[in-house]
Formats: sequence, structure tokens, C-alpha cells
Amino acid sequence: MVPKYINEFCMGLNFYYWTLESGLGEDDQKKTFAYKINLDNLSLIKNVWKIDKQLIVVTHGYISMYDDQGAYSIKNTYAFNYPDQYNIITLGWIVEYHQFLDVLRDCEHVGHALSHFLIKLVKLKLIMPSNIHMIGHNLGAHVLGACGANFYELTDMKIGRITGLNPKGPISIYPWEKWNYLKKTLQKDDAEFVDLIHTAKAKIFPSTTGHVVFYPNGGKTCQPGCEYEIDDYNYDLLNKKKISELFCSDARSYEFYKDSIIYKSAFVSELYNPKTKILIKYENKPVKSNRMGHYVNKEKHGNFYLNTEEKSPFDFQWYIPRG
Repeated sequence: MVPKYINEFCMGLNFYYWTLESGLGEDDQKKTFAYKINLDNLSLIKNVWKIDKQLIVVTHGYISMYDDQGAYSIKNTYAFNYPDQYNIITLGWIVEYHQFLDVLRDCEHVGHALSHFLIKLVKLKLIMPSNIHMIGHNLGAHVLGACGANFYELTDMKIGRITGLNPKGPISIYPWEKWNYLKKTLQKDDAEFVDLIHTAKAKIFPSTTGHVVFYPNGGKTCQPGCEYEIDDYNYDLLNKKKISELFCSDARSYEFYKDSIIYKSAFVSELYNPKTKILIKYENKPVKSNRMGHYVNKEKHGNFYLNTEEKSPFDFQWYIPRG
């Protein structure tokens, strides 16, 4: 039985199941098509559900909202490159008038609502928990953490994979004390496998952990290609520069991830010590590499470093500096 407050909370959420269909008109170009679904009508997608295929769940963060040019563009990358291989669902959970503190408070509730949504999919025998991969951008990553934890508490089964895209940012424009309203953050115990990609990582943030953590270009602002040039160093321009570089770097997390779906051999990364900012190979320890993004090796745990290009395709004949 779904708790009453979950049913009420779900009324403010937007779940869509996406397929790739032929376009109408002379060009006949394929386009993504959405079926709006909720806890009460999930059986409607049985006819379009891809049996025995993985489920990809994508959700946005506080900044990206519901925008095809933001984190949600990940769904298009999957749909156009692998039209028959994945079931794709997006979750929209922030209304425009919500203040930041309201969003922080909502994260855990949204995660719990999503867990009941997924449990119903499992009960309909459309998917197994181990075959679910959830991808969340900044605060959306913590929504998924709350979902994974609650799913496990209710079913004694874990979601297969959660990917957190820049889960520690962009937050430097918000005072530290406000983050106490975020009761649940993404942890590696929230799924069988948790991977993180930091692109605008703040120094102060509630603890977030993963089995594999990537630090492209060191994981902090400003990512290559995000530099905001100014010709005068007055306060307003400097503040505009800071915010522009922060948000651009935050967006790089899902832009990198999209490239990783397309380019299977991209984003080779080397084991890294984020505290000393030195590659493990320079600390005379065993070296191992991994690939950031969709094709990550789940058996190779640790922190990894890589360099990227300024624009897509972001991978190049990479080099890694000493320290």
C-alpha cells in the first residue's frame, strides 16, 4: 500500500516514458515521444515497454530544471543512439516558484515517491531492481540517493546503479547553514554501484560517497571552455564571471556523460589522490585506469583523474600532468 502522503506528493511530479518514433511530415525525421505516466496508470506503457532491457531514469537538479538542453538531454542521447536497448523515464520534480530551502526539503520526499514508482514497475514484472540505472544532476543525485535507500528499506533489494553528476555543486552561492535542510545525500550504499562525476565541486558540502569517483580536470571550477572573459575587474563583472563559470562547469558533468554514451572508448582516467592532487602512479603504488561515464568499469573502485577538451567531443589524446 502506497502511503497517502506519497500519492499526494506524486501529483506534483512529472514522470514521462520516452520512445523514439518516426516524425510526421515530409522530412520524416525520428523524434522522441513522451507518455505521461503516474502511479495509477503505469500499466499503460506495457505495450511500448522493451522487455528484458535496462531502465534508465534521468532527473534534473536545482539549476537544470525540466529543459531538453539541460540534464534531460541525456534521454535524447540514449534514445537516438540506442533506440531499442533502453527503457527511458524522466522525472521532473521542481516547480518554478519553489525557493531553494523548499527544494532542499523536498529532495527526500521526491526520492521516496520515486521509490514507490519503481517498486510498482517491479511488481508489474517490467523490470528487476538490478537492471535499473538512475542518473541525477546536482541535487537530483541526492533525490536518487533517497530513492535508493528507501527502495532498499521497503524491498530488501538494491537499485543496480546510481550516477551522480556533480552532486556537490554548484553551491558556493548558498550559505553553508542552509544545507542542513538536505537530510539525505547520495551514498555508495544507496545502490549496488554508485559512480560520481565532479565538475564544480565545492569545498564544503554534506558527505557524498561513491564506489568510483571521477575528477575531470581536477573536478572544480573552472572547467576548460567555461572561462568567462571580462575587460574590467569591478565587483559586478567579477561576480557575473564567477557565477557563469560555476554554472557552465556544473553543466559539464552531464555534457561529459552524454559524450560517454556516444564514444565507447572515451574518457580513460587514471587512479588519483584528490587530497594530494597527485596521480597514484607518482606515489609508487599500483596503477589502474577506468572510463568515466556510461561505460565505467564497476569492478575498478577508487578516485580517477582525466583531462578534457573545451568542447564536444570532450575526449582527446589525453595526457595527465604530474600533480
